[in-house]
Amino acid sequence: MKNLDEILLEEVKRALTELYNDYSEITTIGIIEKITGSPYTPSYSTNNIGLTSFISNYENELGLEFLNYESSYGNEYNSQTAVWRFK
Repeated sequence: MKNLDEILLEEVKRALTELYNDYSEITTIGIIEKITGSPYTPSYSTNNIGLTSFISNYENELGLEFLNYESSYGNEYNSQTAVWRFK
């Protein structure tokens, strides 16, 4: 039986495979949108820290490199999202 980290890692890899064809730089929000299949709209100020930290832990395995954070606005809330680049 797979643990939650293994399942999430598979989902992130699948999302990255799809995003790789479209972008040289991707955001954590972009990954969330690919996994869920719906637009990400923050309902409060957030920085996606959970998934960003998860991706940081598997950065080398995923073939990503952290670049910076950028602001994203939705529903009148400020959200910070990590920007990644494929190595």
